[in-house]
Amino acid sequence: MKITAALTLAALLSISCAVARHLESPQRGKYAEGYLVKNNGDLVRGLLRDRSSPPDVRRFSRVRVRTGGLFPKRYGPNRLLRYCIGADCYESLWIERHRKFLREIYVNRPGTGRRQFLKVVVEGHLTLYQMEFYDAELRSIDHFELFGRADRDYLIRATQGIFGLKKSAVSRYLSDCPPLVEKINSGEIKAPAEVARYYNECRFFIGEHER
Repeated sequence: MKITAALTLAALLSISCAVARHLESPQRGKYAEGYLVKNNGDLVRGLLRDRSSPPDVRRFSRVRVRTGGLFPKRYGPNRLLRYCIGADCYESLWIERHRKFLREIYVNRPGTGRRQFLKVVVEGHLTLYQMEFYDAELRSIDHFELFGRADRDYLIRATQGIFGLKKSAVSRYLSDCPPLVEKINSGEIKAPAEVARYYNECRFFIGEHER
């Protein structure tokens, strides 16, 4: 009971911090301060931009960065490990989509599929990502959410449209944290960000308890 209460409190505090970071994010579609990390680990700071401005907002295939030169340099996902614009960070991951019957996974294995930029929402042993895509009807960028564990070579969909959290799939993926699975299936925890933070705290508390 003490572990469950501590996990719940930690998750709620983390969510509050995430909301604050989101409100501080720079206006997108314009150059803003940030940095990128090349494949060799070199860090480059400057003014970055990764999408067009309204009314037709699209992601660029390559991130643009100004470091003082006349023209911006451009980096695609094959040349970067990560980049951040303000509080918004993206990782370059190898992704190949697999679908079998009703199960859908995104294989994350070096050399498999192609590298893509995924937005990092919650980072930890379990990372919550957003995969962005262009919505032609809205003329803007939409997204869906994925969970990725550090000890798995595949990601899973966190939600399914208006139906919300994919309870069965997420429960199987995170079955090593029974308190979380119980809260997911009871509907007490519904938000993907809350799931990710609770799971990461769960691993920490269980590890401390087993020592």
